[in-house]
Amino acid sequence: MLHGLSHLRPKAGTSRAQKIALLAVFCLLTAFWAIVDANPPSPGAATEPRRLPVPYAIEKSETVTYQARWNGIPVATAEVQGTPLSIEGKRFYHVEIQAKTMSLIDYVWQMRDTITSTFDTKTFQPHRFVFLQRENRRSTDTTATFDQDKNRWSVQRQRGSKLARFDFTSSSTLDPITAAYILRSIDLKVGDRLQFDVFGGKSRYLLTLDVVGRETITLNSSPIDTYKIVPQVRNVTKEGYSQRVRQATVWVSADERRIPLRIVSKVFIGSVHMELQKDSVQLKKAAAPKLAATTSLQ
Repeated sequence: MLHGLSHLRPKAGTSRAQKIALLAVFCLLTAFWAIVDANPPSPGAATEPRRLPVPYAIEKSETVTYQARWNGIPVATAEVQGTPLSIEGKRFYHVEIQAKTMSLIDYVWQMRDTITSTFDTKTFQPHRFVFLQRENRRSTDTTATFDQDKNRWSVQRQRGSKLARFDFTSSSTLDPITAAYILRSIDLKVGDRLQFDVFGGKSRYLLTLDVVGRETITLNSSPIDTYKIVPQVRNVTKEGYSQRVRQATVWVSADERRIPLRIVSKVFIGSVHMELQKDSVQLKKAAAPKLAATTSLQ
């Protein structure tokens, strides 16, 4: 079996998309990061979303865990913890993600990553983003802070012994976690197209999310009403470059939590299915009349 799993070992020239797909990180975050790294481009446009009156996602603490399977084989898990907090009298929300490969996968590729983000719950502006990557013997630590007064990001990125620092100014650029929680605060409707200017630690991309349908999925033997979302990513350094994120599809709950439930994404061999395993707050079951009904754009 290990021989078959050797296909999962990242090789020289393997894209960031292929490696990140195996992280099994928070469903929407996979959509943000499952792309090839490049140099930071100029900022892309962002739409003004419709906000829910009281976004559940940033009002209460929650803990959720996900498991990823590659062609049916469990490969990785991720635990996501969100907590409200106060900094100098302002309300913020802090999210921490611990992502790791399963013990069997560790023989061919070991990953222990930590991603954290703190953002202002009133303005949805980022405050601090940290991405600590531990993949086999390689380590990369990225720390990015956002100055709300100057609209300036200050980034420190250490890869092994190499340390790089750079700044850039943008009022619309978000880290991936903040972008995900903004999505969770939006009153979604089928047919919506939402755009985010996303910065993942080195590069920036224009992320487009198309809400293509309303579907009922079965999760842990329970029917759950969901929105079906298809992401696209445009690297604005390459004119005309646009693609679906390895044919990824994301399902988020259609209740007030808008919690990511499932992602299916094509990878270099086969596909990765990531799904919610445990949730600190009970998900609402879909109403009986909706069980047979799905509405999707063609």
